[in-house]
Amino acid sequence: MQIEFVNHASVIVEAGDCRIMCDPWIMGRAFDNGWALLSETQFRPEDFATITHIWFSHEHPDHFSVPSIKSIPAEHLANITVLFQHTEDKKVVNYCRKLGFKDVQELELGVWQTLASGVDLLCNNHFDGWGGADSWLCVKTADATLLNLNDCDVEIESAARAISAVVGE
Repeated sequence: MQIEFVNHASVIVEAGDCRIMCDPWIMGRAFDNGWALLSETQFRPEDFATITHIWFSHEHPDHFSVPSIKSIPAEHLANITVLFQHTEDKKVVNYCRKLGFKDVQELELGVWQTLASGVDLLCNNHFDGWGGADSWLCVKTADATLLNLNDCDVEIESAARAISAVVGE
């Protein structure tokens, strides 16, 4: 497994034949122009050609960046599968389907799912107190396990132990 930092909360996780980009905020500002990226992103829209999956942890604009998503060339959209936690309102998955991604998969919360041969995922959510649910993602291969907690505040030891019991080391 290889991990490449992109910017802010965005990383690329390379596992097997998969290149999963997490929370691609690569351009523009967020929160009514109140937030900016700390440095210019080296990752460009044409670089999405190497991405097989995009996982969005939640729909805050510093994680689900509409300008960044709209910058993806159509020919690359057609080769990328979106991964998002199962939600009742389906706003994110419906929006992504309209954009023309190859596929949009809702991840069933708390259930291990096989993404590709030798690559398993586990997604679960964490209510953030602001009316939304941030989610975390665990990517597991035969040689490594990555836990991306993102904006999920794990403030008490019992919560950390519960996550550890499910994802392992």
